[in-house]
Amino acid sequence: MPPSSAGDEPQLAAVPPSSVAGLAESGPVFDPSLALELLGLDADLFGQVLEASLRELEERLDAARLALNGADFALAARAAHTMKSTAAGIGAMVVRDRAVALERSARKDDIEEARVALQELVRAHQVMKAAVNRTHGAAGPSGREPTDKENAD
Repeated sequence: MPPSSAGDEPQLAAVPPSSVAGLAESGPVFDPSLALELLGLDADLFGQVLEASLRELEERLDAARLALNGADFALAARAAHTMKSTAAGIGAMVVRDRAVALERSARKDDIEEARVALQELVRAHQVMKAAVNRTHGAAGPSGREPTDKENAD
């Protein structure tokens, strides 16, 4: 992403829920300013936190999917709980809200409700990743181009 006129820091802007058809939420799809304020980080350090958080969200989403396939509600609830706090930490409030729904349904051992919640969480996660890509460009969350090794992974 090109630097802002204020210096070297990438432009960080909220993506409101109104930009996501069908996801009426109480918070933004992706609002790094919430995270910057909450964590007290500068944009460069936030980029590093964002990269780690995106990886964590992917891993927990996979864990939740596998857990529900095996009807392991406790594991699904733990994965959703981790996603809830990870998403909130980067300002991905729609993902946080969907993770809350998955955690609640998993704690009730309701497989049908949990599967619907997981589908909504997957959709919210995809929309959030698209918002991150729009706000951080091809260089990714850290603002740097990926290395050849990262591209190969």
